[in-house]
Amino acid sequence: MPLYIDVNQKKISIGEKYGVAINGQPYYKAKASIWKLFPKIDLMPLQGDQVFMSVEQGWGLLKPNVTFTIAGMQYKLETISWWKRRFFVTVGKDKFEIVGHRGRKVSIFQNDRQIAWFDNQAVTFFAGDNYHCTANASAPAEWLIAFIFFWDIHYNRQNKGAINIKFGAMVQSQPFDATWQPN
Repeated sequence: MPLYIDVNQKKISIGEKYGVAINGQPYYKAKASIWKLFPKIDLMPLQGDQVFMSVEQGWGLLKPNVTFTIAGMQYKLETISWWKRRFFVTVGKDKFEIVGHRGRKVSIFQNDRQIAWFDNQAVTFFAGDNYHCTANASAPAEWLIAFIFFWDIHYNRQNKGAINIKFGAMVQSQPFDATWQPN
C-alpha cells in the first residue's frame, strides 16, 4: 500500500502551525518559531511537545542554507541547481535528491530511484499551504515531511495571506514522470 502524507498549514493562528496526517490519520503537529530571524519548523507527536525533527533556514546568498536536525544529528541541504530547483541531502549511505518540476510538482529520489512526489494546492482561501505527498510504502516519512517543510520555507514563505495563489515554476532540470507509481 502506498504512503500518503498530507501537510496542512493552519493560517488563522498566532504563528504558523501545521497538521500532518499519514494515510489519512493525524500523526504529527508542527509549529514555526515566530521570534527567530530565520524560519524554523519543529515537528513533534500529536501528544506532547518533544521536538524530534527541525528544519531551519539560515542566511544564504542566492541559494538556501537549510539544516535538518533529526534525532540529534544535523544534515545540510546542498544545492545542485538553485535556478532549476534541484537539491540533495546525504544521510549516512543514502543520498536524497529533491527535484522541482514545472508547475508545483516536486519529486524525491533516494539513491537515484524515485521514492515520492508531492505538490501543493494552487489556491487556498483563509488557510495556509496544503501539500499532498504520494510515496513508496517503505519511504522514510519523517524525511519526506522535512523536505516538504524545506519547500514551504524556501519557496512558499511569502504567500501567506487570506487568499494564496501559486502558479509554480517555469524551469526544471528534468520533466515530471507522470507514469511513476509507488510500490
